[in-house]
Amino acid sequence: ATGEIAQFAAWDMEERTETQLLMRDLKGATKSWFMVEPLPGGSTRLRFGSVVCPKPGTADLPRLVKPLMRFHELYSKLLLKGAVARLKAQR
Repeated sequence: ATGEIAQFAAWDMEERTETQLLMRDLKGATKSWFMVEPLPGGSTRLRFGSVVCPKPGTADLPRLVKPLMRFHELYSKLLLKGAVARLKAQR
């Protein structure tokens, strides 16, 4: 968050700007993107996304990606729903 390190747990920093951060897992199989957007009134919007990367030198995704994608989608929706509920409870 302070821009002082380029590694965190199983992630390497791939690219960083003033408002965005792109992290890559140590095997290069996935990437996560984060962006902060200052809003009027002093609050901040956080945007994020993730991607599963093709195997190096190919356009093929790892075999387990397709079967696990539905689980990932459900898990992501549950995480976002929980975050929205916590934000509403704070109001």
